[in-house]
Amino acid sequence: MSTRRTFLKSSSAALAGAFLLKGVAWPFAQTPGGIRKFVVPLQGLGPNGIPVAVPNTTLFSGEDYYQIRVGEFTQQMHPDLPGPTKLWGFADVTNGHAPNHRYLGGVIVAQKGRPVRMKVINNLPSVHPLPVDTTIMGAELEQNRCCIHLHGGLVPWTSDGGP
Repeated sequence: MSTRRTFLKSSSAALAGAFLLKGVAWPFAQTPGGIRKFVVPLQGLGPNGIPVAVPNTTLFSGEDYYQIRVGEFTQQMHPDLPGPTKLWGFADVTNGHAPNHRYLGGVIVAQKGRPVRMKVINNLPSVHPLPVDTTIMGAELEQNRCCIHLHGGLVPWTSDGGP
């Protein structure tokens, strides 16, 4: 049961905490290092934004076929950062295109009732940039692996592209 005494104690503690934290900036509330906010426009779909993969529709009758290459690349994430950031990502190489790895992409636009066939080529470097716990089953392999997953399908939420 809440009493006047517990309300005053709780209010005093909250006020004291707020006074002690006055002037302290929360990490998520500010941008460190003088990086300007909202100067990079949001990327849309297309050649200058998030790429849309183009299927080969003639290789397999009635199916859209994609070849996706996974690899390491660099991309400038913000004009105020000193240089490009090293990333791992996907590139559409279906129709003999040179790999154009981009952060986010490529998007595969599937058509209802039309099967999609995909070949994923893993060109990730053999050395992972982070420490790997090799005591976990499968982590002892000398190869970096990737996990392809689906978002937006008419499937249960447990199968809709978790991390």
